Amino acid sequence: MFIQCGLNNSVQRFYWDDKINPKEKPILVSSAFSIQFFIGILVLIISSCSLLLLSNFYSIQQLLFSWVSLGAAIVLMVFKIWFVYVLDITRLHLAPYRFLIISLASRVSSSILGCLVVVIIGWGLDGFLFVQAAVMVVIFPFACFLIRKDLTLKIKKDWCIETFKYGYPFIFAGIAFWLLGTIDRWMLTAFTSLEEVSIYSVAFRFSSIILFITTAFGMAWGPISIKIKSDNPSRYKKLYADLLELFLYAILIVSGVVGLFSSEIIDLLMNKEYSKSALALVLLSFGVGLYGTQQITAIGISIEKKTSLFSHVAWLSLILNIILNYFLIIPYGSVGASFATLISYLFITCTYLYFSEKLHKIPFNKSRLLSLVFMGFFVLLMGLYFCSHHFSIKLILIKLSIILGFSFLGYRVLKINPNFSFKLHR
Repeated sequence: MFIQCGLNNSVQRFYWDDKINPKEKPILVSSAFSIQFFIGILVLIISSCSLLLLSNFYSIQQLLFSWVSLGAAIVLMVFKIWFVYVLDITRLHLAPYRFLIISLASRVSSSILGCLVVVIIGWGLDGFLFVQAAVMVVIFPFACFLIRKDLTLKIKKDWCIETFKYGYPFIFAGIAFWLLGTIDRWMLTAFTSLEEVSIYSVAFRFSSIILFITTAFGMAWGPISIKIKSDNPSRYKKLYADLLELFLYAILIVSGVVGLFSSEIIDLLMNKEYSKSALALVLLSFGVGLYGTQQITAIGISIEKKTSLFSHVAWLSLILNIILNYFLIIPYGSVGASFATLISYLFITCTYLYFSEKLHKIPFNKSRLLSLVFMGFFVLLMGLYFCSHHFSIKLILIKLSIILGFSFLGYRVLKINPNFSFKLHR
């Protein structure tokens, strides 16, 4: 997080801004990358010297890895951060196939070669990490070649300062969100048992079905969110508001399906010992879905460059999550932790929405959003209620009817315009 320094977010914010001259874009990209590159090189130098010194005083032979593994892991981390920066630039170019080629080239080759050195040559963890680091080092220049138009030796001090000022709060926000994603398991371990941790972990893993969708949306939304503003100056605020309603409607349908059929999903794919994960999955599915909306609710904060708010909200949500976990985990275990996560995620997106509306006057239709959320919570309650029932065709039909009912009512609430569209210029 320190090496990234939020600079990926900075470039996405400024690249398609209508105030930036197209000739300035390569300078923007190169200036931001120069900061990442310098910090990364600094980390590599300090880490290399530290490993050389420590290896003379300490032995880690009793562990399943060596100093080679640690060194390779550090190289892999730094080059992966640079690699992600390049991938984000390809998304700004609106070049999905180029993004896919670079991603597959790195992931597939490193996975295959890593497995070969472990299984055939028998190099173990040392070989696996060393090969992954080597592949990343080799492919990185090729990835840079694909964005060569936006890489230049010309660097501007103004852009370095602007991108750093915008991006550095994401370091603290990232730390808070990392803690938010792990604190529930730590507190479950401290207050209950490892069994409850495993139940919660299984539920959280299945909620990743929704996370995949919101992540895919975010990867498409990030590069074009500011471009929508630049290409539609007279109506972009209305477009943001309408898009939030549509996204919330769609993600609540997906969350409803996962939540209502949580018991069937767990019973089909896991052992009976994990059947308790179904209740936690209902709550987490809606929590993760609501959390995904922050990609739109936070847009006003991003436009106004008030990124310190991201850090403040992240730490407040972490404190809220810790307090809720403290009171809910002991009596309710993994279900209590899931409810705490749901409330924390709801707090994050609602706070973002409040500040986006206040700072940038985005006309979010709160009555429609509240109607969708209330209907979504009704589906959530039905999911919790039906978790205790045994499988039957009748029950499946009831659940399908609930989803169809939500879809129909949500459609009527939104009064969806089939001609909804916005223009983007390459």
